[in-house]
Amino acid sequence: MKNKKSIITNSISILLGVLIFIFLSQPFFSFSANVATNPISETKTGYQLINDLFVGGEGNVASIIMVFSLFLMAILAGVMIALSIYNLLVNTGVIKETVGANKIIKLINMIIAVVIALLGIAVISSTASYLSNGLDLSIANNALSSLQAIGMQNVTAEFILENLLTNLQTNIGFGNILNLIFGILVGGVMVYDFIPSKKN
Repeated sequence: MKNKKSIITNSISILLGVLIFIFLSQPFFSFSANVATNPISETKTGYQLINDLFVGGEGNVASIIMVFSLFLMAILAGVMIALSIYNLLVNTGVIKETVGANKIIKLINMIIAVVIALLGIAVISSTASYLSNGLDLSIANNALSSLQAIGMQNVTAEFILENLLTNLQTNIGFGNILNLIFGILVGGVMVYDFIPSKKN
């Protein structure tokens, strides 16, 4: 074994990358409210939010940042896992080490991990922003089509917001919080992995 520290850090980064994918399937936010007398509630997972990027978003800046950051995080987590597996194979002697290429790959992997950490921060920040300023309009627009379908043609989204939407409660999901933690951890781990190599 060439570098026990690198073996440990790359193993941890693979585990954290897999956990990021797993917890994308968990709630990223939820809400409940009443529209007129009808109670509504919904929970959105990370994968559902990523899907929103491809089926058309709401045009709300916070929601666009949220879903785009999640999409990038998922892609970069996959790349990081692949690079960490490569580094692990090099450090266990399965693949022959090429010093220059290995340092470049470690640098790239560290940068990706740091970006994942930043994306985790962007996701939870934009989620909080969307829940406080944007979700209510989204609920009103969704309710608008239902109310118009039952004959309330003169109702507007603004009227729903001001008069019919009540008891709105929102919650940032544990999937969102855990992916932020995993992102920060993997960023720290890969910086720690790279620094000793830089000194050699």
